[in-house]
Amino acid sequence: MPTFINYLYWQFILNPQKILQRIRTFLVFGFDFFSVKESFFNLFSPWRRQISYYGNSIDIARFFEALTTNIISRIIGFIMRIFLFLFFIAYEAIILIIGSIIFIITLTYPILAIYLITIL
Repeated sequence: MPTFINYLYWQFILNPQKILQRIRTFLVFGFDFFSVKESFFNLFSPWRRQISYYGNSIDIARFFEALTTNIISRIIGFIMRIFLFLFFIAYEAIILIIGSIIFIITLTYPILAIYLITIL
């Protein structure tokens, strides 16, 4: 195959495939890095597994203290995991936007280069 045909094959077939593969790799990395699956299944779990035990005796003050602490720990865990999901969504959006821009630039810069050479 002539060199120009090899270049066109690389520029418009192989290179876009590699770029799409790398974008997919970044998206999968974000899913694993932010632990989306684990956080979703543990959305209402206590933050850092911090819980208060109710004790064995019947003590109303101790019961409500432990109950309040456990509820607050679950609320903090819920809020932190929601923020984790928001950061994950922002990361994925940034990767998709930057990846799309790189993909479009990669496909169009040879045509733009030829156009600019013919003008000059």
